This record gives sequence, structure tokens and C-alpha cells, in this order.
Amino acid sequence: MKRNTVLPTALKLAAEAHCANQPDRAVQIICEALEDEFNRRLPQVLGVTLYQHPLPDVGVRCVQAVTQIRLECTQRRYSARQSTALLEYADLISRSMPVTTFAERICMAFHRLSLRCASGRKWLLLRRILLPCLQRLSWSLLHLVPLARQHRAQICAMLSVILSEPERRATTILRAHQDGIRRGLADSAWRHAGDGHGRSACFVWSERAAYRKLISGSSASRVLATIHMGDFLGAFNCLSVEAEPGWQALTLVREIDEQHVAAPRVANMRQRVLRPGEYSATEIVASLRKGGHSLCILFDLREGFGGTVGVQFFGRNANSVKGPAALAIASGSPIIPFVTFYERGAPHLEMPELIDTQLRPDESFQAGVTRVTQQLMSLAENWIRRFPDQWKFLPQFPLYFDRIGQEEVEETFGADIGRGAMSPIRAEGGGP
Repeated sequence: MKRNTVLPTALKLAAEAHCANQPDRAVQIICEALEDEFNRRLPQVLGVTLYQHPLPDVGVRCVQAVTQIRLECTQRRYSARQSTALLEYADLISRSMPVTTFAERICMAFHRLSLRCASGRKWLLLRRILLPCLQRLSWSLLHLVPLARQHRAQICAMLSVILSEPERRATTILRAHQDGIRRGLADSAWRHAGDGHGRSACFVWSERAAYRKLISGSSASRVLATIHMGDFLGAFNCLSVEAEPGWQALTLVREIDEQHVAAPRVANMRQRVLRPGEYSATEIVASLRKGGHSLCILFDLREGFGGTVGVQFFGRNANSVKGPAALAIASGSPIIPFVTFYERGAPHLEMPELIDTQLRPDESFQAGVTRVTQQLMSLAENWIRRFPDQWKFLPQFPLYFDRIGQEEVEETFGADIGRGAMSPIRAEGGGP
């Protein structure tokens, strides 16, 4: 068993910066140190600690990305009060984190090796053979870590109830999800290995002709909305190819740090990436009202990523972000929903009918936002039921439900389920 000494050392440097009246520097040091510490641990083990000791509200958030856990600064300037609170929290984490066992270190070694295999662009044939083997070993080795084993059993039990599937089937779905995340990363890296720059995937898209007819000759703005499933960034790019020259794509991303932004590389369009704190809803609405704009947005986000409204999601009360619906209604732009998924190894792009965002007679703006958001989440539910293992937020399912729904989950499965499955790590797919 071994404790990491990097975090205490970094805390000393952060304390010195704090005493020197440099709170921004102190926060930066602490975030880098905590991020390093978190990425040394299995997410299942870390989740227990973060459930017991969630991050304080000091302008920092913890995000589970595809390849690592990130601590993101959500503001550019920090006060001495905030750096003090974060220092105290980091000290608490340093004392509270479970000791790393030999089994956990072995699991993390295989985890890092499989990610390295998935993200590399050389020796592709060897990597294609090696990656499935590493994935099978990683899944089996997790059984050696008690907290990870318990967490997996709890998640499978929850998915069985939420998806109305036998528990054995839920286990298969969870394993396919874990493998699929890495395969998606590998496919992206391997697909671009030859030319060094991105090309949009060749989607199976039966509605292409209908979409071309819909947008042909129209200068009205539109909102392209999807969920974190399949190659959604490639799909945004694929859709942009159909736009007429001169159009501008507005892409909302959640990260302030430019190096973490993963926005679609739109073709045939001018692009503007909108980061937190650098735009307002009024500005977006005004741009859409001018015409000639496409807003690229993902709508399967929960509380913590913006204002929410109550919806029904998998038969339970849930909270979903209201931004996509509100922006579309305020600007008078229709929502063109779509989903991407892999089937028989090929990427598919599928489009249901567009959503009319005009308010109904005697309908208030808030009521209209709730109605349209419910339409979007009903689509998401249908897509997730069809391809549950491809939805990137699958392990965080309970966090979408409201307080009553989460309490019902804890009552059904016991308080321990919360410590693992309901950890306050925000999962995201690395997109806008």
C-alpha cells in the first residue's frame, strides 16, 4: 500500500502563493495537483471520496472526460476566500483518500496502457489486436478492487431497473459501454492516422436528400441539436458541408480553457466557438434572428451545466438543461434534432422530424420551453433505449433525476449506491 506525496508538496506551494496574495496562482496549483491525484486513482474509488467530500462552490468543477478527469476553472479571477476554501478542501482530500492498494495500481496500469493503445497512430495493426485484449483484462482486473467491484454491481443493478432489463443484460451493456468509449477514441485516432488532419466520417444517412430539400434556398437560422452518442462531432461537420457558403456556425462549448475545447471542424461555414463567460443568450438570439446562422448544441445535460426544467425521463422526474429550447424559441428558429450511432461497425446519422418552436396560443414562454425540452428528452430516451451502451453518460444515469428520484434510488438500493454511482464527478463527452 502506498500514499502519494505529490499533493502535500503542492499544497505547500499553493499556501505560499496564497500568503503572497496570489489567489489565482494558488488555485491553479491546487487544481493541477488535485487533477494529478485524481487521475492516479480508479474512478470508482475516487467517486466514494468525492461523494463524501464534494468540491466546494469556489469556481472549480470536476469533469470526467474520455481519457482523464479534469479540474476546470470556471472563472478567470479568484479571491483569497476562494483559494482558502480550496486549500482546506485539498488538505481534506489528502487526508481522506483511501490508500492505494497493489490491485488498484495494477488496474490503473492496464487502464493507462489501453488508453495509450487507443490514442496512438503508429503500429495500427498491432494496436487493433492488442486493444480488445487489454479491455478484457481491464474489466476482469476491476474485480480485484473491492470498491470497484461493489460499484460495478450497484451500477448494473440500477441500469437493470432504469432500462427494464435483466441484470445480466445490464452488465453486458455496461461492459460494452466501457469498451465502446475506448474504441471510439481509437477509431478517431486511427481514422486520421494517415493524413494528420480530421475528415468527416462517411455516415449512413438516409435522410440526406430530405435535409438538403429542407434547407435549400432558406436563409432562416436553425438549431442543430443532438446528444452525446456516436461521432456527434463528425456529424456536426457532416451537416455543415450541406450549408450554403457564407453561413456561420455558432458552437457552444463548456470549457474556458482553449486547449480542452473539442468543437466540430465545420466545413463550408464560418465558425464561432462560444465559451462560458464570453457570450450571452441575448447575443446568440440576436445572431439567430439575423438568419444565416446554425447553432450547434447538445441537449442531454443535467443540473450544473445551466438552468434546468423538470421533465419525465425513463418514467421518473428529472432535470434537463433548458438552454437549447429557450434559445430556439426566443429566436424563432426550428430545432433539427439528430442522433449518431454505430451499427455493424458503420457510423449512422439519423434525423427525426424537426421540432416547431413556435409558441402555441395562450402558451407562456416558460411553458413552451418545458414542452420543447420534454420533446427533446423523449427523443433522447428513445435513442438511449435503442443503443444504451453508446450513450456517454450511461454510468451517471441517476444524476439526471431530481432530488426525489435520487432519494428513491438510494432507498431502493441502499445508501452505499450513492457513494459510488452518484459521485459528483460530471461526465462529459468532450464536445460542445
